[in-house]
Amino acid sequence: QAGVNLVGALGTELSFDALWYHLPNARQLSERGWWGVVPGGLLYSSGLPRVGDWVNAGLLWVGQARGMESPELLPKLLSWVLGIGCAWLIGKIARKYLEEKWAWGVALLWYSMLLVGWQSMVVYVDLARTWLVLLSAWLLINQKPFWSAVVAGLAYSVKILSGIEVVILAVVWGMWKRDWRECAKYLAIVIPFVLWWGMLNWNQGYSFFYPLGEFGMIREHWGLQYLTGPMIGEGRYILPELAALLMVGIKWLTERGRRWRTLVGVIIGLHAVLGISYRAVANAKFVPYLLGQESKAQFLTQHLNFEYGDWYDTDGWVRVNLTPERFLVTGVHNTYYLPGEKWEHDSWAVKTNCWPWWLVRGEVTIGEGWQLVHEVPITQTRIYQNSECVQ
Repeated sequence: QAGVNLVGALGTELSFDALWYHLPNARQLSERGWWGVVPGGLLYSSGLPRVGDWVNAGLLWVGQARGMESPELLPKLLSWVLGIGCAWLIGKIARKYLEEKWAWGVALLWYSMLLVGWQSMVVYVDLARTWLVLLSAWLLINQKPFWSAVVAGLAYSVKILSGIEVVILAVVWGMWKRDWRECAKYLAIVIPFVLWWGMLNWNQGYSFFYPLGEFGMIREHWGLQYLTGPMIGEGRYILPELAALLMVGIKWLTERGRRWRTLVGVIIGLHAVLGISYRAVANAKFVPYLLGQESKAQFLTQHLNFEYGDWYDTDGWVRVNLTPERFLVTGVHNTYYLPGEKWEHDSWAVKTNCWPWWLVRGEVTIGEGWQLVHEVPITQTRIYQNSECVQ
């Protein structure tokens, strides 16, 4: 499974959220030093706790400094490593309560899930958050509440959703010690992490928990659909909880008798075979690219979804002609593959500036003075020049 996942991790990025905000947020920090909230609404997630994107920014910077064609490869490999790390921690935790073979059976069952295979090859932060939550639980099991709370605070710093797990861990610790003051102490250690991220937003003029409550984020991310299972993308929000449920379920079943243990073993084996096989078929599309039979441009032109927000410079015209120039971008939702560092998206750009070039995707009203100089039908991209602007 790890080998199959590695094939996907070595391929260039295709996933929507990675190209929409995880990698663009990291690019803004790596290339422009924008560590805070990016105005305009397109990258509203930059207001959430984002230490994962900060780490990815450092990895992008290393890749760019080394002249890598695909610097996003380093953040993708980090996801792959974190997936293995999560499976190892699940096995360690389960070993506390199960026989060794069943403990690693839990790890195998979790790691061979289609959801985990997908997360192991994309630049998301869900596996980083899951690893930190699992590590926090492991520290708590081993009677180290202070360090458990610190790690839980880091998990919150990766994804705000871990605030729920912070409360759960604190309550469990209080119940375990039969002293609610222990619960309060645990929460008190995490509170500075919450205050840190909130004050960063507040200092920039945004609400404490921006963008929660705006852009429909409460409705979008907290619905009951996230409890429907691991076979949909939203299941990534409950990856730590899925590990816990698997542990409880396998412990209960294996204690019911030999026949049940045999059934559990068969289920784990079949799930692993099916999960690995499905992911292998899905990742086969990366093989020609990895073998050098396809260029990056050919691969992305074939596999990106240009009808649903993706964009790429398929013919290389923008990279060759506009990389040194200032240009305005309109209608591009997933901005990661925009070349150069001098472009500005119209969601945050100063509209009164005089732009010598304008990259437009989709239908917009073109004012006087703009001349069409290039067009790419496959991406619905048009390039306009304004000769009146001083270069």
